[in-house]
Amino acid sequence: RISNSTSYYTNGIDFSVSQPLLRNFGRENTELNIAVARFGKEGSLERFRTRLIDTVAQVRRDYFGLYNLREALAVKRTSLALSDRILGETRGRVKAGVLPAMEILNAEFSSATREKEVIDAERAVRDQTDLLRLSLQLDPSREILIVDEPTRESYQVQEEQALALALANRPEIAEQRTALKINELQRRVARNQTLPDLTLKANLGFGGFNDRFASGLEDTATGGDPNWGIGLQLSYPLGNNVAENDYLKSSLVLEQAKTQLQSLEATVAKDVRAAIRLLATSYKQLDVTSRGRAYAEDRLRAFELRNAVGLATTKDVFDVENDLVTAKGNQIQALVDYNNAITQLWRVTGELLDRQGVKVSERQADTLYESAK
Repeated sequence: RISNSTSYYTNGIDFSVSQPLLRNFGRENTELNIAVARFGKEGSLERFRTRLIDTVAQVRRDYFGLYNLREALAVKRTSLALSDRILGETRGRVKAGVLPAMEILNAEFSSATREKEVIDAERAVRDQTDLLRLSLQLDPSREILIVDEPTRESYQVQEEQALALALANRPEIAEQRTALKINELQRRVARNQTLPDLTLKANLGFGGFNDRFASGLEDTATGGDPNWGIGLQLSYPLGNNVAENDYLKSSLVLEQAKTQLQSLEATVAKDVRAAIRLLATSYKQLDVTSRGRAYAEDRLRAFELRNAVGLATTKDVFDVENDLVTAKGNQIQALVDYNNAITQLWRVTGELLDRQGVKVSERQADTLYESAK
């Protein structure tokens, strides 16, 4: 400023602080988007674990399906060899005049039928092998060997323990709980936005006033001419309808999320009980089908003896042999079903990945995401 032809200089430093005390108070309000993003990342990881569990379960089913078809192929090849043997014996007995020529037609028809079954079984094995290669992303030229055969041992499980495992390990439940955390956070923030805006304001300043610029700066640096102030600022809109409606909406969304979690937990409990019942039933089928195969083998031996003395026709022998093929197939299928039931139990309890030695961590997920970008 210029006064009486003399120049004066004024300068100063001011510090001010503003701290909300009601609305927008706390880190939750200022870091809402960061927290939502963090929870969203956790939910994405749980969704990935869900898909991974389903994939591993499907691969196990495909693997046991390949075992089933290969064993069925072996049974049908054995049946074809038996049919060819019976055909040769029938031709000899017809030539010797012991049996009528019609018996050769029966034997040839049965042998041709079994040869067709072998061809169909070989195609089914190749198709299932390709399906498993596709699931495992293997080279089409690589052969798949059945190394781990299905187990026949009794698998013991307690319902209460299985339910506890499922509620603790199922990624779907973990994902829903994460969504619930987001909804709870959003409701708290929405509730905060309905409060009045009460802000604490404080300021501190130092100034200098001198006809020499350097002297004015020196006064400011040494704290000359200090000034300060502190106060509260209160504001509240009349009819805060927007904030109230947002709070009501977030409360309803939170209640909906809680209901969804309860429904999901009930569904998981139902799945666990169903898996346990399936496991128990499948294990009983092992004994039933084993006895059925033994009875079918005894019947075939008996009819072969009866055929040798003329008390049973060649068609009777082939019919009984068909029953044996069916019994063997039932036994193989029961074994596969039992192991699939174990897989299903591990899937619904959320322990399948641990059982198969598959580990998924947040750091691994980050690395996979970066490599896919």
